[in-house]
Amino acid sequence: MKITIFICFYFGSLFAQNFQPLPNNVFRISIDQGSSKYNWDRGQHQFALEGIGKMYFDPFTHNDSLRFSSNFDLYHPGSLYFNNIIVNQDTLSIGLRIEQWMKQLNSDFNLNLPDFGQQNIDTSIFRYPEGSFFEKRSKTITAQTLRIDYGFSNEVTFNISIPFIELFSINQSFSQVSVSSIQGVQSLVDYHQNAKSILKNFIDSEAFIDLPGDSLEKILQFVYDLYYTK
Repeated sequence: MKITIFICFYFGSLFAQNFQPLPNNVFRISIDQGSSKYNWDRGQHQFALEGIGKMYFDPFTHNDSLRFSSNFDLYHPGSLYFNNIIVNQDTLSIGLRIEQWMKQLNSDFNLNLPDFGQQNIDTSIFRYPEGSFFEKRSKTITAQTLRIDYGFSNEVTFNISIPFIELFSINQSFSQVSVSSIQGVQSLVDYHQNAKSILKNFIDSEAFIDLPGDSLEKILQFVYDLYYTK
């Protein structure tokens, strides 16, 4: 156990002390054990993520071909381009957007998988939550104090107090957390919950295993991992 030691020096005189001074050249050693606890009710706090929320469209991230390539184009995730995909040390060169590839896969094999096309969302608006919470804090201290007194004279006593801190803890608790709803986002949440479920069910099915070759399986697994596991 880590013990923190503080050394404090006190000088007093007969007129300034409220304890009995020691006679000249006499030592007195004592050990005290004690604990204390403090509580603070810090009341209600407000918070907001204004200014740091994600936009539904990121117009600032481009690849070498000056195409929009942010992973956070939430309203149009299928706009991402496949470049070179490395799966299990295999490099797959595709050169299509995810939306294009998914549509081609659906057409070739008569599937109905999500293609991650554009969503009907106002891309110029920032979305951020705001709300409030109540906070309480408590501090607990447990310590032993070694006290050494020495009488310089019959009127002056020298004192050293050395606290050995055994426990020093601060705890926080939060309650009544309230977060406002983010207007206009539910359709996006619904879309991705549905898309994730459809893709996952297909990957776990025999139809996924029956796809010709293994490159299609690898690419489809890459798409799922890109959006829903990474």
